[in-house]
Amino acid sequence: SEDTLEELFAETLENYQNDKITKLPVYAFYKNTGIKKANLNNVDTVEVIYARNNYSFSECVNLEEVSLEKLTVLQNYMFQNCKKLTKINLPSIKSFNSGEQSFGYTFNNTGIDSTDKWKLILRNLVGIGINRGVFAGCGATVISLPRMSGASGYGDCFRGCKASIIDIGGTIRIYSSSFTDAQNLDTLVIRKTTVLSLPNISAF
Repeated sequence: SEDTLEELFAETLENYQNDKITKLPVYAFYKNTGIKKANLNNVDTVEVIYARNNYSFSECVNLEEVSLEKLTVLQNYMFQNCKKLTKINLPSIKSFNSGEQSFGYTFNNTGIDSTDKWKLILRNLVGIGINRGVFAGCGATVISLPRMSGASGYGDCFRGCKASIIDIGGTIRIYSSSFTDAQNLDTLVIRKTTVLSLPNISAF
């Protein structure tokens, strides 16, 4: 309803919970500096512009918690620059952009202003590719994609992220600049026995 959408865009709202919304609009909370917690557990899809972009929580610099239990597909820029976001509940996520490889900046600079040690775990992500800074600058100490399989586009994916442990599942190919400036990385988990494809030394 119109009243619900007005609530979504209200910059004075700190905690937002809605069990009726099933589709999250583009720019729903974009640059909303008031929102701290968002619970939208019946949202199963998000609107996009330019085919793959959604800025629903982008630039929410004070957002600390978000829960989207039914959402299965992440889109570009969804949590970009959510600098305090450390509690992320996305148990049903299976892919980025319905399996498309061309996406980016979804968790760019997420949680970088937090002093907490926190983990970003996407247990059911089985998408075919990750690239363009999806986790660049992310503040999580652990990034785990245990079921990831056949990924073939990791260019700049983890650039400058803060993680000490990264689990990239069954990835079979790592592209250039994937782990550039990931200074804290000391453990890389690859759940695959075949030889990886490394294009050049810039990957690390």
